[in-house]
Formats: sequence, structure tokens, C-alpha cells
Amino acid sequence: MDREDLIQKAKVAEQAERYEDMADIMKEATEPLTQSDAICHWKEAQ
Repeated sequence: MDREDLIQKAKVAEQAERYEDMADIMKEATEPLTQSDAICHWKEAQ
């Protein structure tokens, strides 16, 4: 799941007042990219 999808999922969790879930999802969305994730995103941008 990419960051945009995670952020959208966090917004839905917030609307449902599932704040713990929202925090967990946002934590995942803001974690630094691993090297393989960065390479994948770079290749997609080419």
C-alpha cells in the first residue's frame, strides 16, 4: 500500500473516530522509505 492509500485510510479511520487505528496508520505512512521502496518509487517516476 503506498503512502497516499495509507493517508486515505487514516482519514477514514478518523471519520469513524477510530483514533488509535488512525495513529497506527499515520505512523506507518510516515516511516522512512526502505532502500527497496525508494528504488521502486524512483523507477515508477521514470
